[in-house]
Amino acid sequence: MKIWIVTIGEPTLLDSKNPRLLRSAILANKLTEKEVDVTFFNSTFDHTQKKHRFSKNTEVKHKEFLKYFFLKSTGYKKNISLLRLIDHFFIARNFKNVINKLAVPDLIFCSMPTIELAYYSAKFAEKNRIPLIIDIRDLWPDNFYVNKKNKFLKFIFKSIFSISNSRLKYALSSCSSITGITDSFVSWGESKTKKNKYLNNQSFFLTKPFKPNSKENLNKARIFWDKLGVNEDDFNISLCVSFSSALDFDTIIESAVILSEKKINVKFILCGIGELLEDCKKKASGLKNILFPGWINSSEIEILMLRSKFGILPYKNFFDFKMSIPNKVSEYFSYGLPLLTCLKGDVEKLILNNNCGIIYKESDSLDLSKKIIYQLENYDSFGYKEKSSDLYNKKFKADKIYENMCNHIFKINRDFNLREQESF
Repeated sequence: MKIWIVTIGEPTLLDSKNPRLLRSAILANKLTEKEVDVTFFNSTFDHTQKKHRFSKNTEVKHKEFLKYFFLKSTGYKKNISLLRLIDHFFIARNFKNVINKLAVPDLIFCSMPTIELAYYSAKFAEKNRIPLIIDIRDLWPDNFYVNKKNKFLKFIFKSIFSISNSRLKYALSSCSSITGITDSFVSWGESKTKKNKYLNNQSFFLTKPFKPNSKENLNKARIFWDKLGVNEDDFNISLCVSFSSALDFDTIIESAVILSEKKINVKFILCGIGELLEDCKKKASGLKNILFPGWINSSEIEILMLRSKFGILPYKNFFDFKMSIPNKVSEYFSYGLPLLTCLKGDVEKLILNNNCGIIYKESDSLDLSKKIIYQLENYDSFGYKEKSSDLYNKKFKADKIYENMCNHIFKINRDFNLREQESF
């Protein structure tokens, strides 16, 4: 069986010795283990590092059942920018031209975003009578205008993205299955089309397989955190993320000020890189209870998680975030960490139904501080580690989720071929 996986913005096995693979790349590996021939379409531009992998369209045969096809990209500096949208249009046109020269696969698994890649995948699948699965990761284009408070701006942005909306509706109407990271995402996709409702559609949580790190690397990581003063006995609250405007860092920094003034022994460890990192550092200047270690590797993440009491999720309550369960949720749970978040919606329900975290009020540093102090004084009585670990094993175990995704792909392919045979 030959499958195309179409995703841009994800790390690949070629990017580093120990890359942090995401949904499509993990799925690709799982499929290759089953001896499925996978062609993985990605961008020549590394979204995480903001640098180019190659200067032109490039094919790389990585192993027996996995080939990468990197599509030439223009690149961009900011995640939310006009240049990024231009980049996506450029890649999609490139994708359209490239695939018409390639052998037709048995099935296409395409991530959305981007809308344009989903659209051209749908056109190609329909033309060549093959099944297409669209996997919804983000609610484009709605999240560009639904969150706008100004009605005039909302109207303008909705008009600007009207063509994108039409293309998305076409893709979702003509695909064989809609998948997504939550039931809410799948329902949103179904709401865009009258043709593809409640048929072969399924959600699969975002999660990653747990890979053990070597003893040598873990020892290096312990030394790394020891030097930064991040100790096991501290009440550490941690985050590993891209520093973007989607997250509310100001409330964390203001809370750190309050806790520092009260001489409460709590530390925020905010790891990662991104466009807002330097701004956050300036705002937190002089605070000893908030650290910015920068980008950290998997061993350093593991030791940090084991030395932490909470994993914080400071995402803003945009409509799409309230329908999502971010990748960080499963990562925290895999280490037995409870969540500390201001997110409503699906994450809030998960916490309340399983007693696996605390919800604070968005933009309310005083509320966050009060709840941290209470947790500091009563932490051991909640049994968070056992609850979070149990929830991970029941709902977020990577092997089970990706096995189910593979089975779903095989089912869609079988059902499609049966219908094709019956139509003749």
